[in-house]
Amino acid sequence: MKIIFTMDVPVGYGGMEAVTSRVVRLLNSTDNIEASVFLFDEGEEQDRQWLHGISYTIHKSSIRNHKLRRIAHACALARYIIKVKPDIIITLNTIPCLISRLAIRFSLQNIKLLSWMHLPPLDRYRPYYLMKADYHLAISSEISRQLMELGAVGEDIAIVFNPVTHSDVWAEKAPVARFIYIGRVHFEDQKRLKDLLSACALLNGEWHLDVIGDGPDREQCQAYAVACGVNQNITWHGWQQDPWQYTRENVGNVSALLLTSAHEGFPLILLEALSRGIWCISSDCVSGPGEIIQPGLNGELFPPRDTTALARKMQDIIEGCQLPPPAVIQESVARFYDENYLAHLLTVLKNVVHQK
Repeated sequence: MKIIFTMDVPVGYGGMEAVTSRVVRLLNSTDNIEASVFLFDEGEEQDRQWLHGISYTIHKSSIRNHKLRRIAHACALARYIIKVKPDIIITLNTIPCLISRLAIRFSLQNIKLLSWMHLPPLDRYRPYYLMKADYHLAISSEISRQLMELGAVGEDIAIVFNPVTHSDVWAEKAPVARFIYIGRVHFEDQKRLKDLLSACALLNGEWHLDVIGDGPDREQCQAYAVACGVNQNITWHGWQQDPWQYTRENVGNVSALLLTSAHEGFPLILLEALSRGIWCISSDCVSGPGEIIQPGLNGELFPPRDTTALARKMQDIIEGCQLPPPAVIQESVARFYDENYLAHLLTVLKNVVHQK
């Protein structure tokens, strides 16, 4: 089976790139599977390290008219399709879905087109373009629901979640409550560090927060931390190529990972923390955390933007509440581990290929 993944060249490096890289590598580690990536370059700066070791093609067009530029992308992809002769194309966003459908038509090949959205589709640009796909891979139940709202039928959607690699347990108890945030630094945008910092201002006792990541709002977040009177309890580490290795070497044991997002797709960072036995406190946002976090077993959920509720759950840890053993937390996400994910994904893809 040959598979092409199509997407816009991403700006920076985030969860979508990490998941795509992992899935392509998992597929290529399987006998008789050959997966590659075809990217549409819209002129943005990009980090390509996530593509290391993966067969990929980037098509760049300087055409200013966006409709003509998409046709140019489609023609380039059509040529690649004729060369590779894939069985399936998996596309990661709305415009790439439109371009991929055009390319299949231009190539005169009979190829199944699948969408694979990493954020809730109703909020994306022209989400109805996703209906040009024959089938849909949904990484959460909420994304599946939104696809049906757009017109997809249930039998043409498979929920595949996201994979995570099984890791060694290393969540030994931190001597002082130590919280960690890993991700893009947004103030009031998707990640909403404003809420995290506001919650920190309500805490009593000894605690520390490590922020690993960078983003357009870093200086604003740091200024707000100063205004809240909590900056002395926070270390801003900046972006790190391997945040978990960096955490282990430079931070040490942590009490909990925090996620305060307004929305997600299926947050890989939660899976990565839980696979290491780390307790997670997350907003119950659309979509994903509610399908990962099992309250009382591997973490806690709080209503998005409810800083008081978040502070209460952080305060419990500061006051020494008893958490489940790390091995129990780790086992709670066994269904997401690479081998289980791959077996399910291959079953879905083979069924799609054999559909008439």
